[in-house]
Amino acid sequence: MNVKKIIYIFVVLIIFVSCKDKEIITKNWEISLPLTNTPLDLNQWGVTKYSSLKLRNSPIEESTIVNHLPLGAVVEVIKKEKEIKNFENTLDYWYFIDYEGENGWIFGSYLEIFNTYDEAIKRSEEILFGK
Repeated sequence: MNVKKIIYIFVVLIIFVSCKDKEIITKNWEISLPLTNTPLDLNQWGVTKYSSLKLRNSPIEESTIVNHLPLGAVVEVIKKEKEIKNFENTLDYWYFIDYEGENGWIFGSYLEIFNTYDEAIKRSEEILFGK
């Protein structure tokens, strides 16, 4: 065996033995990061295209109806399903929305989607007041 290897092993053993009986101080590092939206968490807004639009408990046609939304209602889009679905012979996504504190699912073909709240409000006013 080479002398360098013997010295290296000896030093490692001395360090190991000397640390064995002593308290080893470790520092717990915590990094706080703000929550970010996943690709399915959209931060978008929608406006209902029809009156008495059904807000559903689940993203399926047979789901319980939670509420009926009026024409031109501005809703916050919280997320959308990963896959396009067929609902009443139309292909689109189901959107999970918040309407005045009430959450539920709406089929995408019944909504106009916008990237900002201001755009959604403007469209709602156009629908309701013909501006």
